[in-house]
Amino acid sequence: MKVIRHALFSLMGMLTINSADAGNASTSLRVSLTILETCEVSTQGNLDFGSVERAQPVPTARTDVTVQCSKNTPYQLAVTSDNNFELKSTASPASVAYVLYQDAGHTQIWGGAADKVRSRIATGMKENIPIHGAIISTTNVQATKYEDWVRVNVIY
Repeated sequence: MKVIRHALFSLMGMLTINSADAGNASTSLRVSLTILETCEVSTQGNLDFGSVERAQPVPTARTDVTVQCSKNTPYQLAVTSDNNFELKSTASPASVAYVLYQDAGHTQIWGGAADKVRSRIATGMKENIPIHGAIISTTNVQATKYEDWVRVNVIY
């Protein structure tokens, strides 16, 4: 029994000595996470007033844009025109003025100025946003196709 106890104490002494000789080393590492906000915008078709006879009234038109941003991302939607909201043609010096509205009642105008943008907080889902159009000038102009390019910008 004494032999076993003596061997056990000797073994414990070696373990203590070996761990005392082991030393210590350490390092640090960074733990990080970057949160991103993203937005995508697309159209659901062109806004087409169709075809009308010269000097006749033009029905209103509508299209939608789809915006999808990361959930809880604040964003603004602005709509600007390459031709200052005038339909133009290379075949005619005339132009046909129009206005784009945010609502069916034609009370809120789209544009690039601060009072003409739509501010929202994203739901994370696709959101359909209407663009309503109305011709506001005469159509008593040369018979040809008139066009404009409109840019839909999402600022987030």
